[in-house]
Amino acid sequence: MSNHQVTTVSIHLPKGIAFEIADLRRMQDWAGYHKVRMLISLDHGAGDDEEYEEVISLYTETSSSGFLLIWRNTKSVFAQTPIGRQVRYRSVSHLLESIVAIEGADKTDTPSRLVPDA
Repeated sequence: MSNHQVTTVSIHLPKGIAFEIADLRRMQDWAGYHKVRMLISLDHGAGDDEEYEEVISLYTETSSSGFLLIWRNTKSVFAQTPIGRQVRYRSVSHLLESIVAIEGADKTDTPSRLVPDA
């Protein structure tokens, strides 16, 4: 009879859905072009019932809090401004195309509004 020692390994699995690398690059390129800062938060909120793994926050040069939060699930991409409701999009590309600066306002001082997918 031989003695075998069993070692238990704990593996941290992501709680939810992360963005595809191509979508992260697309958002990074968009943020660079529009001179906004992009921050990726992992396990944002950390609630047990959340189905997303990453949240993208976009910041202007003059804002200490993000003007837009972006996350996804298996079917859609969502975005929400600090004082707005969440809006659903088919893809990151559709979301980025929909961000419209408020007419006549300086983009670096004013949050954008979102136009939902048609």
